[in-house]
Amino acid sequence: MIEESEIQKFKSYLPQYLTAYCGINNLKNNFHCLNPNHPDNNPSMSYSPRHNKCKCFSCNVWYDIYDLIEIQFGITNFREKHNKLAEIFNELDKIVPITTVKEVDYIEKDFTKYFNNCLKKTTQCHYLAGRGIKDNLLVKYRIGYDDKRQLVVFPLNDHSYFARSTTSNGKYKSKGTSYLFNENLIKYSDNNSIIYVTESIIDSLSLESVIPEIQTVSLNGTTNTSRLLSLCKDYDYKGCFILALDNDSAGRKAQQELKDELDKLNIPSFCNDLISTIDDGKYKDINKVFCSEDKERFVKTLHYFYEQYQYICYQTMLKRSDAFEYNK
Repeated sequence: MIEESEIQKFKSYLPQYLTAYCGINNLKNNFHCLNPNHPDNNPSMSYSPRHNKCKCFSCNVWYDIYDLIEIQFGITNFREKHNKLAEIFNELDKIVPITTVKEVDYIEKDFTKYFNNCLKKTTQCHYLAGRGIKDNLLVKYRIGYDDKRQLVVFPLNDHSYFARSTTSNGKYKSKGTSYLFNENLIKYSDNNSIIYVTESIIDSLSLESVIPEIQTVSLNGTTNTSRLLSLCKDYDYKGCFILALDNDSAGRKAQQELKDELDKLNIPSFCNDLISTIDDGKYKDINKVFCSEDKERFVKTLHYFYEQYQYICYQTMLKRSDAFEYNK
Protein backbone atom coordinates (compact mmCIF):
# COMPACT_ATOMS: atom_id res chain seq x y z
CA MET A 1 0.00 0.00 0.00
CA ILE A 2 1.28 3.45 -0.91
CA GLU A 3 1.49 5.91 1.96
CA GLU A 4 -0.85 8.90 1.59
CA SER A 5 2.04 11.23 2.48
CA GLU A 6 4.00 9.84 -0.49
CA ILE A 7 1.04 10.41 -2.82
CA GLN A 8 0.60 13.99 -1.62
CA LYS A 9 4.32 14.64 -2.04
CA PHE A 10 4.17 13.59 -5.68
CA LYS A 11 1.02 15.64 -6.24
CA SER A 12 2.94 18.71 -5.02
CA TYR A 13 5.42 18.18 -7.88
CA LEU A 14 2.82 19.18 -10.47
CA PRO A 15 4.44 22.60 -11.26
CA GLN A 16 7.77 20.93 -12.00
CA TYR A 17 6.08 18.26 -14.12
CA LEU A 18 4.19 20.90 -16.12
CA THR A 19 7.44 22.77 -16.71
CA ALA A 20 9.69 19.86 -17.62
CA TYR A 21 7.27 17.53 -19.43
CA CYS A 22 4.39 19.64 -20.71
CA GLY A 23 6.23 22.78 -21.83
CA ILE A 24 4.02 25.00 -19.68
CA ASN A 25 6.35 27.41 -17.99
CA ASN A 26 4.31 30.47 -17.11
CA LEU A 27 1.88 29.05 -14.59
CA LYS A 28 0.53 32.51 -13.86
CA ASN A 29 -1.19 32.49 -17.26
CA ASN A 30 -3.72 30.15 -18.87
CA PHE A 31 -2.34 27.46 -21.15
CA HIS A 32 -3.78 25.09 -23.73
CA CYS A 33 -5.92 22.37 -22.21
CA LEU A 34 -4.12 19.06 -21.69
CA ASN A 35 -7.27 17.05 -22.35
CA PRO A 36 -6.45 15.16 -25.60
CA ASN A 37 -10.14 15.23 -26.52
CA HIS A 38 -10.38 18.99 -26.26
CA PRO A 39 -9.01 20.98 -29.26
CA ASP A 40 -8.32 24.12 -27.25
CA ASN A 41 -7.81 27.01 -29.68
CA ASN A 42 -7.72 29.60 -26.93
CA PRO A 43 -5.77 28.71 -23.77
CA SER A 44 -8.40 27.78 -21.20
CA MET A 45 -6.57 25.72 -18.58
CA SER A 46 -4.89 27.08 -15.47
CA TYR A 47 -2.83 25.73 -12.59
CA SER A 48 -4.28 25.92 -9.07
CA PRO A 49 -1.58 25.90 -6.34
CA ARG A 50 -4.31 25.55 -3.73
CA HIS A 51 -5.57 22.24 -5.15
CA ASN A 52 -2.35 21.03 -6.81
CA LYS A 53 -4.40 20.53 -9.96
CA CYS A 54 -5.02 21.97 -13.42
CA LYS A 55 -8.52 23.07 -14.34
CA CYS A 56 -9.96 23.77 -17.79
CA PHE A 57 -12.63 26.45 -17.74
CA SER A 58 -13.90 25.32 -21.12
CA CYS A 59 -14.32 21.52 -20.86
CA ASN A 60 -14.37 21.55 -17.00
CA VAL A 61 -11.81 18.78 -16.44
CA TRP A 62 -9.59 18.73 -13.34
CA TYR A 63 -6.20 16.99 -13.58
CA ASP A 64 -3.66 16.17 -10.90
CA ILE A 65 -0.21 14.81 -11.70
CA TYR A 66 -1.43 11.20 -11.71
CA ASP A 67 -4.07 12.08 -14.31
CA LEU A 68 -1.39 13.63 -16.53
CA ILE A 69 0.79 10.53 -16.23
CA GLU A 70 -2.14 8.46 -17.48
CA ILE A 71 -2.73 10.81 -20.42
CA GLN A 72 0.90 11.14 -21.46
CA PHE A 73 2.11 7.57 -20.90
CA GLY A 74 -1.10 5.57 -21.28
CA ILE A 75 -0.77 4.06 -17.76
CA THR A 76 -4.06 3.29 -15.99
CA ASN A 77 -2.96 1.29 -12.95
CA PHE A 78 -2.43 3.63 -9.98
CA ARG A 79 0.64 1.87 -8.60
CA GLU A 80 2.25 1.86 -12.05
CA LYS A 81 1.52 5.59 -12.34
CA HIS A 82 3.11 6.11 -8.94
CA ASN A 83 6.16 4.09 -9.97
CA LYS A 84 6.47 6.15 -13.15
CA LEU A 85 6.46 9.35 -11.09
CA ALA A 86 9.12 7.93 -8.81
CA GLU A 87 11.24 7.16 -11.87
CA ILE A 88 10.71 10.64 -13.35
CA PHE A 89 11.45 12.61 -10.24
CA ASN A 90 14.45 10.52 -9.34
CA GLU A 91 15.97 11.98 -12.53
CA LEU A 92 14.17 15.31 -12.56
CA ASP A 93 15.34 16.27 -9.09
CA LYS A 94 18.87 16.42 -10.45
CA ILE A 95 17.90 19.11 -12.94
CA VAL A 96 14.74 20.90 -11.80
CA PRO A 97 14.79 21.86 -8.10
CA ILE A 98 11.56 21.24 -6.23
CA THR A 99 10.78 24.78 -5.09
CA THR A 100 7.78 26.98 -4.56
CA VAL A 101 6.45 28.46 -7.79
CA LYS A 102 7.31 32.14 -7.94
CA GLU A 103 6.31 34.68 -10.55
CA VAL A 104 9.95 35.70 -11.06
CA ASP A 105 10.69 32.15 -12.26
CA TYR A 106 8.52 32.67 -15.33
CA ILE A 107 9.84 35.94 -16.72
CA GLU A 108 10.96 35.39 -20.30
CA LYS A 109 14.73 35.68 -20.52
CA ASP A 110 17.25 36.27 -23.27
CA PHE A 111 19.51 33.21 -23.34
CA THR A 112 21.86 34.43 -26.07
CA LYS A 113 24.83 34.81 -23.72
CA TYR A 114 24.13 31.40 -22.19
CA PHE A 115 23.97 29.79 -25.65
CA ASN A 116 27.27 31.38 -26.66
CA ASN A 117 28.96 30.06 -23.53
CA CYS A 118 27.56 26.58 -24.19
CA LEU A 119 28.75 26.70 -27.80
CA LYS A 120 32.34 27.19 -26.64
CA LYS A 121 32.15 23.88 -24.77
CA THR A 122 30.49 21.71 -27.42
CA THR A 123 33.70 19.76 -28.03
CA GLN A 124 33.74 18.67 -24.37
CA CYS A 125 30.63 16.55 -24.92
CA HIS A 126 30.38 13.44 -27.12
CA TYR A 127 26.76 12.65 -26.26
CA LEU A 128 25.33 13.44 -29.71
CA ALA A 129 28.24 11.87 -31.58
CA GLY A 130 27.45 8.68 -29.67
CA ARG A 131 23.92 8.90 -31.05
CA GLY A 132 25.15 9.26 -34.63
CA ILE A 133 24.42 12.97 -35.02
CA LYS A 134 26.72 14.74 -37.49
CA ASP A 135 28.89 17.64 -36.28
CA ASN A 136 27.63 20.03 -38.97
CA LEU A 137 24.15 19.89 -37.40
CA LEU A 138 25.54 21.08 -34.07
CA VAL A 139 26.87 24.15 -35.88
CA LYS A 140 23.68 24.62 -37.93
CA TYR A 141 21.42 24.63 -34.86
CA ARG A 142 23.91 26.19 -32.42
CA ILE A 143 23.76 23.17 -30.11
CA GLY A 144 26.00 23.58 -27.07
CA TYR A 145 27.03 21.97 -23.81
CA ASP A 146 26.47 23.19 -20.25
CA ASP A 147 29.37 21.55 -18.42
CA LYS A 148 28.20 22.63 -14.96
CA ARG A 149 24.78 21.00 -15.26
CA GLN A 150 26.00 18.37 -17.75
CA LEU A 151 23.30 19.20 -20.27
CA VAL A 152 23.23 19.23 -24.07
CA VAL A 153 21.47 22.50 -24.88
CA PHE A 154 19.27 22.86 -27.98
CA PRO A 155 18.32 26.52 -28.61
CA LEU A 156 14.76 26.92 -29.92
CA ASN A 157 15.08 30.68 -30.22
CA ASP A 158 16.75 33.45 -28.19
CA HIS A 159 14.23 33.02 -25.36
CA SER A 160 13.75 29.27 -25.18
CA TYR A 161 15.71 26.03 -25.19
CA PHE A 162 15.37 22.32 -24.62
CA ALA A 163 18.08 20.30 -22.87
CA ARG A 164 19.00 16.69 -22.19
CA SER A 165 21.11 15.37 -19.36
CA THR A 166 24.24 13.49 -20.44
CA THR A 167 24.28 11.50 -17.20
CA SER A 168 20.63 10.37 -16.95
CA ASN A 169 17.33 10.33 -18.83
CA GLY A 170 16.46 13.78 -17.52
CA LYS A 171 14.98 16.38 -19.85
CA TYR A 172 14.55 20.08 -19.24
CA LYS A 173 12.71 22.95 -20.88
CA SER A 174 13.59 26.56 -20.28
CA LYS A 175 11.16 28.82 -18.48
CA GLY A 176 9.03 30.98 -20.74
CA THR A 177 6.92 30.11 -23.76
CA SER A 178 7.27 26.55 -25.02
CA TYR A 179 8.43 26.35 -28.61
CA LEU A 180 8.83 23.53 -31.09
CA PHE A 181 12.17 22.72 -32.67
CA ASN A 182 12.32 24.26 -36.18
CA GLU A 183 8.80 25.68 -35.91
CA ASN A 184 9.67 28.46 -38.38
CA LEU A 185 9.28 25.82 -41.08
CA ILE A 186 5.56 25.92 -40.31
CA LYS A 187 5.40 29.70 -40.22
CA TYR A 188 7.07 30.11 -43.60
CA SER A 189 5.60 27.17 -45.49
CA ASP A 190 4.65 27.05 -49.15
CA ASN A 191 2.85 24.55 -51.40
CA ASN A 192 6.03 22.46 -51.69
CA SER A 193 6.60 22.12 -47.93
CA ILE A 194 6.91 18.53 -46.67
CA ILE A 195 7.68 18.43 -42.96
CA TYR A 196 8.44 15.34 -40.88
CA VAL A 197 7.11 15.63 -37.31
CA THR A 198 9.01 13.77 -34.56
CA GLU A 199 8.72 13.67 -30.78
CA SER A 200 12.31 14.57 -29.97
CA ILE A 201 14.99 16.85 -31.39
CA ILE A 202 17.43 13.93 -31.51
CA ASP A 203 15.00 12.05 -33.77
CA SER A 204 14.82 15.08 -36.06
CA LEU A 205 18.61 15.35 -36.13
CA SER A 206 18.85 11.62 -36.91
CA LEU A 207 16.67 12.05 -39.99
CA GLU A 208 18.70 15.04 -41.12
CA SER A 209 21.94 13.12 -40.55
CA VAL A 210 20.74 10.62 -43.16
CA ILE A 211 19.07 13.04 -45.60
CA PRO A 212 20.46 16.59 -45.23
CA GLU A 213 17.65 18.19 -47.25
CA ILE A 214 14.84 16.68 -45.17
CA GLN A 215 12.72 19.18 -43.21
CA THR A 216 11.76 18.23 -39.67
CA VAL A 217 9.95 19.70 -36.69
CA SER A 218 10.06 18.10 -33.24
CA LEU A 219 7.32 18.48 -30.64
CA ASN A 220 9.56 17.99 -27.59
CA GLY A 221 6.76 15.88 -26.13
CA THR A 222 3.39 14.71 -27.41
CA THR A 223 1.57 17.31 -25.30
CA ASN A 224 2.87 20.00 -27.67
CA THR A 225 0.67 18.90 -30.56
CA SER A 226 -1.68 21.76 -29.64
CA ARG A 227 1.06 24.27 -30.43
CA LEU A 228 1.71 22.69 -33.81
CA LEU A 229 -2.00 22.87 -34.63
CA SER A 230 -2.18 26.49 -33.47
CA LEU A 231 0.77 27.42 -35.68
CA CYS A 232 -0.89 25.72 -38.66
CA LYS A 233 -4.00 27.83 -38.12
CA ASP A 234 -2.20 31.08 -37.37
CA TYR A 235 0.13 30.88 -40.35
CA ASP A 236 -2.14 29.02 -42.79
CA TYR A 237 0.16 26.04 -43.27
CA LYS A 238 0.22 25.15 -46.97
CA GLY A 239 2.19 21.91 -47.17
CA CYS A 240 2.02 18.26 -46.05
CA PHE A 241 3.12 16.55 -42.85
CA ILE A 242 4.77 13.15 -42.42
CA LEU A 243 4.05 12.05 -38.85
CA ALA A 244 6.91 10.04 -37.34
CA LEU A 245 6.26 9.92 -33.59
CA ASP A 246 7.56 7.22 -31.26
CA ASN A 247 6.84 3.56 -31.95
CA ASP A 248 5.01 2.86 -28.68
CA SER A 249 1.36 2.91 -27.65
CA ALA A 250 1.47 6.54 -26.49
CA GLY A 251 3.29 7.69 -29.62
CA ARG A 252 0.96 5.85 -32.00
CA LYS A 253 -2.08 7.18 -30.18
CA ALA A 254 -0.79 10.76 -30.26
CA GLN A 255 0.12 10.36 -33.93
CA GLN A 256 -3.37 9.25 -34.92
CA GLU A 257 -5.00 12.00 -32.85
CA LEU A 258 -2.75 14.58 -34.48
CA LYS A 259 -3.62 13.27 -37.92
CA ASP A 260 -7.33 13.47 -37.09
CA GLU A 261 -6.96 17.13 -36.08
CA LEU A 262 -4.94 17.92 -39.21
CA ASP A 263 -7.68 16.30 -41.31
CA LYS A 264 -10.17 18.70 -39.75
CA LEU A 265 -7.95 21.57 -40.89
CA ASN A 266 -7.77 20.07 -44.39
CA ILE A 267 -4.00 19.68 -44.06
CA PRO A 268 -2.67 16.51 -45.76
CA SER A 269 -0.71 14.22 -43.44
CA PHE A 270 0.61 10.68 -43.55
CA CYS A 271 1.57 8.33 -40.72
CA ASN A 272 5.09 7.05 -41.27
CA ASP A 273 5.56 3.35 -40.46
CA LEU A 274 9.32 3.56 -40.91
CA ILE A 275 10.30 2.05 -37.54
CA SER A 276 7.76 -0.78 -37.53
CA THR A 277 8.86 -1.62 -41.08
CA ILE A 278 12.35 -2.33 -39.71
CA ASP A 279 11.21 -4.38 -36.71
CA ASP A 280 7.84 -3.75 -35.05
CA GLY A 281 8.18 -3.28 -31.30
CA LYS A 282 11.96 -3.62 -31.16
CA TYR A 283 12.79 0.08 -31.46
CA LYS A 284 10.91 2.82 -29.64
CA ASP A 285 12.07 5.81 -31.68
CA ILE A 286 14.00 6.88 -34.75
CA ASN A 287 17.33 7.44 -33.00
CA LYS A 288 17.21 3.99 -31.39
CA VAL A 289 17.05 2.26 -34.76
CA PHE A 290 19.50 4.79 -36.25
CA CYS A 291 22.09 3.69 -33.67
CA SER A 292 21.28 -0.01 -33.90
CA GLU A 293 22.65 -2.97 -35.81
CA ASP A 294 19.84 -2.33 -38.31
CA LYS A 295 21.17 1.13 -39.21
CA GLU A 296 22.02 0.25 -42.81
CA ARG A 297 18.55 -1.13 -43.40
CA PHE A 298 17.05 1.92 -41.71
CA VAL A 299 18.98 4.29 -43.99
CA LYS A 300 17.86 2.46 -47.13
CA THR A 301 14.26 2.33 -45.93
CA LEU A 302 14.26 6.03 -45.02
CA HIS A 303 15.51 6.96 -48.50
CA TYR A 304 12.78 4.81 -50.04
CA PHE A 305 10.05 6.35 -47.87
CA TYR A 306 11.42 9.84 -48.50
CA GLU A 307 11.22 9.44 -52.29
CA GLN A 308 7.73 7.90 -52.09
CA TYR A 309 6.40 10.67 -49.84
CA GLN A 310 7.90 13.34 -52.09
CA TYR A 311 5.87 11.93 -54.96
CA ILE A 312 2.68 11.30 -52.93
CA CYS A 313 2.74 14.77 -51.37
CA TYR A 314 3.34 16.39 -54.73
CA GLN A 315 0.33 14.61 -56.21
CA THR A 316 -1.78 15.43 -53.15
CA MET A 317 -0.93 19.13 -53.29
CA LEU A 318 -1.54 19.17 -57.06
CA LYS A 319 -5.05 17.78 -56.54
CA ARG A 320 -5.62 20.23 -53.70
CA SER A 321 -4.58 23.11 -55.93
CA ASP A 322 -6.82 21.93 -58.77
CA ALA A 323 -9.78 21.62 -56.39
CA PHE A 324 -9.14 25.14 -55.13
CA GLU A 325 -9.07 26.54 -58.66
CA TYR A 326 -12.25 24.61 -59.53
CA ASN A 327 -14.13 26.02 -56.53
CA LYS A 328 -13.09 29.62 -57.11
